[in-house]
Amino acid sequence: MQTGEEIADIEHSAEPSLPRPDSAVCEYLIEHERLKDNDLKRALTYQEQHGGDLVTLLVRLGLVSERDVAEAEAGLLELPLIRTADLPEQAPE
Repeated sequence: MQTGEEIADIEHSAEPSLPRPDSAVCEYLIEHERLKDNDLKRALTYQEQHGGDLVTLLVRLGLVSERDVAEAEAGLLELPLIRTADLPEQAPE
């Protein structure tokens, strides 16, 4: 059985190139030319220094638009992206 220290060492030894929760969104944005590698590196550096959610930081820093993030998430989930124009005039009862 592994101790807590051994588990922590294993977790820290295999560092991914991108943070796990955001990596799919970032990869999608890069593949679809909505985010540049250098901009991602800048955001990762900022995140290391200040913390915060990476995708939120990308938007706040002006590196991607909210629309780009919505399209990436919809694409990854294979769901249609609904626009405001697609919504009904009246809310359902």
